[in-house]
Amino acid sequence: NWLKAAIKVCSAAEAVEFELGKIEMEISTLEKELFRDNDNIGFCHNDLQYGNIMMDEETKTVTII
Repeated sequence: NWLKAAIKVCSAAEAVEFELGKIEMEISTLEKELFRDNDNIGFCHNDLQYGNIMMDEETKTVTII
């Protein structure tokens, strides 16, 4: 997975700086909290710049990425 790859390529100082030792636990906690009861959760850029808004011309549906 990407975390193990990141740990391999980072120096010890970088691993400490980016707190790579804590990330696995944080990911696990987020997965347990966010993915309950088949909730539909999406992550986005959290801004509405024109490049992050897509509209399907046929259906007129809008998707924010």
